[in-house]
Amino acid sequence: MSFTTGGLFQQESVDLATLYLDIRDWDKLSEQVASQNLLQMRTQSSSTRIARELISRLKLLSDAELDGLTSASSRDQGYILWVAICRRYL
Repeated sequence: MSFTTGGLFQQESVDLATLYLDIRDWDKLSEQVASQNLLQMRTQSSSTRIARELISRLKLLSDAELDGLTSASSRDQGYILWVAICRRYL
């Protein structure tokens, strides 16, 4: 999994989920990530690729799950993110 998708990206996913819950628009979130380099990647192409992957995972979570992701313990955040990954890669 880490070779193809870059791993869990726990903190980055939580950050994106938090932003999404504020704006409730995946397209705007994607634009904001790109324009402000919110993932703090060295290259734009890396930022775009990773943002696309993380957003595709997070989109598969319900709003209640996203809310839980932003407020859960680190261990529970990991569990929620694994649910999203399993939904993404059946």
